[in-house]
Amino acid sequence: MKVCACCGRELPETMFHKCAKAKDGYQSYCKDCKNKKREEKNARKEDDKLLDAPAGTGSELSRFSSRDLISELRKRGFSGELSYIKKVQV
Repeated sequence: MKVCACCGRELPETMFHKCAKAKDGYQSYCKDCKNKKREEKNARKEDDKLLDAPAGTGSELSRFSSRDLISELRKRGFSGELSYIKKVQV
């Protein structure tokens, strides 16, 4: 039995990935916590890709209206000045 450093649950060692560097041979986080952390990291990467995409490339950001984009940026903790160009075809 081993205690997960993340969730604090006591689990059998089979619930931990192996790690040759650890004293007991197992990682400190259980498989469930490790998977959750990996999913969160991948979601952050996807968010960063969307924000870094060049304008006009058909990115996910092009679906946001100006007001929605500003609201989303505020939710994500951005502050400061934002300049953008709005193209309108007539």
